[in-house]
Amino acid sequence: MYVPGPKAMEGTNPVNKKLAVALSGGAVLVLALTGCGGDDNNEKLDAWAKQVCDAVQPQAAKIKSANAAIQKETSDSSTPEEVQKADSKAFQDMSDAYKAIGAAVSQAGAPDVDNGEKKQTDAVKELNGISAAYASCGSRWTASTRTTRRSSPMV
Repeated sequence: MYVPGPKAMEGTNPVNKKLAVALSGGAVLVLALTGCGGDDNNEKLDAWAKQVCDAVQPQAAKIKSANAAIQKETSDSSTPEEVQKADSKAFQDMSDAYKAIGAAVSQAGAPDVDNGEKKQTDAVKELNGISAAYASCGSRWTASTRTTRRSSPMV
C-alpha cells in the first residue's frame, strides 16, 4: 500500500496559486460582464455600460482562451516545460487583458450612479491589481522553472 510521504505534494503550490488567481480573476470578469445586458432607463449609464462592455468583450475572449490553454496543457501528457511555457503565455495574456479592461473602465469615466467616481477608481485599481498578479505569477513561474532546470542534475 502506498502512503504518501512529506514531499508528496511538493511542487503543487504554484498550481494552487495559479488556480486561486484564475478563479478570482474569473469572478471579477463575470461581475463586470453582468452589467452589459441591463436596461434601467438611464441613458447615460447605458451609454457608459456599452462603452465599457464593447471594450471588455475582446478581452473576455482572450481570458477565456488563456484559461483554456492552461487547462489543455495541464490535462494532457504535456512535459513540464510545455506546461510552463503555456502557463507563462496564458498568464501574460490574462495580465494584458485585465490591464486593458482597467484602461477601458478608466477611459469611460465614472458611471452615472451613486459614488460613481469611487466605484470606477476601485474597479480600475482591482483590475490593475489582477493584471499585476497575473504578470507576477507568470514571471515567478518562468523564473522558478529556469532555476529548477539549472539546479537539476537531470537536465
